[in-house]
Amino acid sequence: MRNKKVLGIIITIISSIISVLSIVFISMSFEVYSDEWGTDISIDSDYLVLLLISISLLIAGIYLIYAYNKTFNPKVIYSCVFTGSLLLGLYPLGRFFRALAKGSSYLDSQWYLYIGILGLSLLIVVIYKFLKSNKGLE
Repeated sequence: MRNKKVLGIIITIISSIISVLSIVFISMSFEVYSDEWGTDISIDSDYLVLLLISISLLIAGIYLIYAYNKTFNPKVIYSCVFTGSLLLGLYPLGRFFRALAKGSSYLDSQWYLYIGILGLSLLIVVIYKFLKSNKGLE
């Protein structure tokens, strides 16, 4: 039980650092264009997705710390990790296939493919563990 609290503290610290860094990088990439058609605002969407993933892991870490002496519901952890791994799996694959459709070379965007495959494999593991834990409860 103590390992869950230590794990929660570690996850909370790491995800809060990543959240702050991604907010800094989002604010540094913020640009406003004004032309004859109006105003356009752009930010780097990679850092926005990184912020969303780190926030879902931050929620999981805070819940692990909160539920140390209380009733522990693993569905909260599964939902947080599911959300993070879904974003980690689908967003990079979308970026990879969009770059290929625009005519970019494979080598320029291959890291998106690798990160997407890693995220999808994590998603499969999370779904398997969730189904296995629910089957044990019935």
